[in-house]
Amino acid sequence: MRFVDLFLQRNKVNFESASFGGSVADHIYIQGNNMDPIDTIKNIVESNPIVIFMKGSPQFPQCGFSMRTVEALKACNADFHHVDVIANPDMRQHLPSYSEWPTFPQVFVNGELVGGCDIVLGMYQSGELQQMVGEATA
Repeated sequence: MRFVDLFLQRNKVNFESASFGGSVADHIYIQGNNMDPIDTIKNIVESNPIVIFMKGSPQFPQCGFSMRTVEALKACNADFHHVDVIANPDMRQHLPSYSEWPTFPQVFVNGELVGGCDIVLGMYQSGELQQMVGEATA
């Protein structure tokens, strides 16, 4: 049994799909899954219209930059997937080389890196983020 399944079963956790893209198990990268971390990142980015790689979760962000970026996405009514890079050290280590962006959070829309907190907030203030989110989820 996978660690995530065991944890959820033992703690009687029942997470239903929300606007953040599925259950907690969907957001946890299982170390030792035999998949190259870069391939895992590529799969996540290509399989979800909007993805944020962040510290913590949308419900419990672990840094102010992640919190502000999530707030901007929520303000656009974005349906997005998230990956907690604190809980997934392989992702935290390899994502900067995949994206050629050194910091977190990182937002991807339709497989393309949008940027981090400052860029996303700037796009939100200009109205560009709302348009991009609308097109990605249409």
